[in-house]
Amino acid sequence: MPLIVVPVLLGILVVFITKLWDPIAEYVGYPLDVRRRVEDLQDAVQRLRSIQADLHRLDPRPSSEQGKGWVQSVQNLCLKEEKIKTGYDGCGLNYLSYCYFSKQADKEMKKATDLIVTGKELLKEAQAKPHPVRDVPPQHPQDQLWGMDSYKKKVRDFIQDTNTKSGLLGIWGMAGVGKTSLVKLFRDSSAEYAPLDFDHVLFVRAGRGCTVGDTQKAIAASMRLPVVPDETSQEGIIYNHFKDKNFLLLQDDARKLFEDKVGKEIIKDTQLGMLARELADECGGLAMALCTIGQAMSTKKDPKEWRSAINLLKKSKLLEITNTDEELFERLKFDYDKMTENRKKCFLMCSLWAEDKNIPKEKLIEWWVGLGFLDASDSVNEGYFIINGLVDASMLEKGDNGLDSTENSHVKMHKMIRKMALWIVNDRGHQNIWLPHSVHRLAFSEEKWSKVERAWISTADTSRWSSSIRCPHLVMLVARQPFSLESAPNFEDITFLDLEGINLVKFPSEICGLDRLQYLNLSASEFDGLHEDLTKLSNLKYLHIRGIGGLQTIPKDLISQLKKLQLLDLFCSGATSHKVQYLTSLLEELESKTINLLYFGITVHTRADIEQLEKLFSSVCTQALCMDQFEDFFHERALARMSLRRCEFEDERHLKKIDLRLLSCLENMRELAITKSSVQVLVAEGHNEYGLLPNLGFLELRNLSKLQAVTWKNAGLDIRVVVINRCTKLRHATWVRHLQRLEELTISECPELKQVINNAEEAHQAGVSFCKLRKLKLELLPELFNISEQDFPFKELSYVRVADCEKLKFIKIQQRINQKKIRIDCNIGWWTSSVENQGIASSLFDPRFCL
Repeated sequence: MPLIVVPVLLGILVVFITKLWDPIAEYVGYPLDVRRRVEDLQDAVQRLRSIQADLHRLDPRPSSEQGKGWVQSVQNLCLKEEKIKTGYDGCGLNYLSYCYFSKQADKEMKKATDLIVTGKELLKEAQAKPHPVRDVPPQHPQDQLWGMDSYKKKVRDFIQDTNTKSGLLGIWGMAGVGKTSLVKLFRDSSAEYAPLDFDHVLFVRAGRGCTVGDTQKAIAASMRLPVVPDETSQEGIIYNHFKDKNFLLLQDDARKLFEDKVGKEIIKDTQLGMLARELADECGGLAMALCTIGQAMSTKKDPKEWRSAINLLKKSKLLEITNTDEELFERLKFDYDKMTENRKKCFLMCSLWAEDKNIPKEKLIEWWVGLGFLDASDSVNEGYFIINGLVDASMLEKGDNGLDSTENSHVKMHKMIRKMALWIVNDRGHQNIWLPHSVHRLAFSEEKWSKVERAWISTADTSRWSSSIRCPHLVMLVARQPFSLESAPNFEDITFLDLEGINLVKFPSEICGLDRLQYLNLSASEFDGLHEDLTKLSNLKYLHIRGIGGLQTIPKDLISQLKKLQLLDLFCSGATSHKVQYLTSLLEELESKTINLLYFGITVHTRADIEQLEKLFSSVCTQALCMDQFEDFFHERALARMSLRRCEFEDERHLKKIDLRLLSCLENMRELAITKSSVQVLVAEGHNEYGLLPNLGFLELRNLSKLQAVTWKNAGLDIRVVVINRCTKLRHATWVRHLQRLEELTISECPELKQVINNAEEAHQAGVSFCKLRKLKLELLPELFNISEQDFPFKELSYVRVADCEKLKFIKIQQRINQKKIRIDCNIGWWTSSVENQGIASSLFDPRFCL
């Protein structure tokens, strides 16, 4: 009997323990496999979206309750999946967080599996029925477009109005205001926004550069019609399909509006049609301009008239094209007229930049300060407030993402908005008072210069200058190319002079006679000292002389004699010499003369220099600091205290370390450069809620030949731009993951750098996954083989540059849904030789090949 009872009891005990242990093991195991669970859920959601797309083409508006419920459940699941993915991608997840997200992923995965089964059944039912084909896979409908209710009503009323005389409705607005989102809303939403009796609803993109043939192909492809090369044949195929059907065509940015006004006869003419398209592009897609100018040009049959119209429009001479520019520009002025007088001045200043060029926000704010539009004490915050307001009002657009710009750092002016601004400042187009930057403008005659007030001059202008020309009204002059001030016109009343980057070898003494000057910018030149007669500029408030590497001499007491000076920018000036010679005397002068500076940029060499700046804290606001040839180190013997591996330092027992806590008193600092130092370890650790250097936005590490490691925690939380150049011992830059607002990262000429993010180091440092990164530049990195073993979402990334990184064969980026492709500038040989890049090219990257 006991022999029988024991096995039975053992069996019961095993069952009991198993039942007890299973849920415990399941819970304990959640955090160990969270990535797989999240990725499985992502795959399932992708399958659901594919099924939903196929079902939507066959049955755009499900009539059954089961179909409607399934669509809603899929949408809800997609939202939950996005929340789980976003939470998992975040920084600083602990054990409990991993448990939570893992369990949530499992829970939603079960729902997804059931929905896939149901979706397949619904798809089979839909395939068995005859249904009209819809154009493209739908995007997720946007249920709310805040502040656009009135526009939604207008579009809905137009669509539902069966008695309308016109079948065409134009939707206009500056880039980014929601035109495409509004159109997509009507494409994707339910019967609330569109009638039920359309056989087909099509959405076609037809932006600038798009031809009739391109549009035809898009329509044919979306309807699964034959695509043929001949436009006339394609037109017949499309017409025969739609002639007995009721359809809604949603076309984003079409040129059709202009063509309708000009007339088919002109458009069909080869030469006139080409010129008409050029003129339409000059209108920048602005519906009012397309209509007004198209109507005016509808009777013009001579190509010379069209070329003349193009040139006149570039000069904002709309009156000479249409005989009446009042209505068009007055309507465009509606938002302008509502601005305050100061904001109007800020807006108009943007028109001095060349057409279609990106305008740096920081430079724009600098100008506004120099012209007296902004108070220098809070210029950054106030400046960005104004810029964002102009963008919100569609008076400015976000900048392009490219080599030297991003949509966050730059803005642009729409072509017609810029023409309107120049029309305003030039007496409604009757005068030439403002001369904007243009490489196409011809040199002005002597008599025309007598009326000019503000000018961005070109080589053509300076080539015909002479001292006999008088400019009695000129108050602002900008140049970006060298010219001789000795032979320049007489502009003694000028108050604003920006000659940044013209590489003056000698300080131009002629400037010292411009006694009304308030703003002077001679940055990025080559002279080695300031002129003692600069003291004659008694009205000077803003002196920019940054980036002048050879600058060594500033006459004694020169700065203290400039009584109105508010800004002195010497950031990175004198940095190419062994030591900055003017530094000690300048700091002593600032202290003894009690000079008040709202902005100060300077180059220092020692801790004593920094301590001197701290003493000036109450009167001098240091916002830009270059630590050049800084050899005043902290020494540490214990490597363990810094969590660094001994092998990384080649058995050196003494580490040369810069601890950025020595800058803690310079809390207003916005730019920091560390150059030409033998530092081995850089440490930045903050110990309060704001972190160390809370206002720092730009960080540059250049020519640090011994730098091997960077420790960065709770510091520089507002850094947007990081530049790492010629740090020859650096093997990775894992620390940049701590910069939660980082938008631009440039790493170049670091021969030992193998990875941007090192996974071994990453395990000890929680990061933020580059959630804000927009621009990534990697140049001359011969050992770089990947960015990281982990693939990041890079949700904001829009531009990548890769040059001379031969071992980098792929860039791991998580698949991005419904986002623009990432522009990548690279060598064609590198691109074509990389199998991995070729595999993801169509879905992620838009390559631009360069040398």
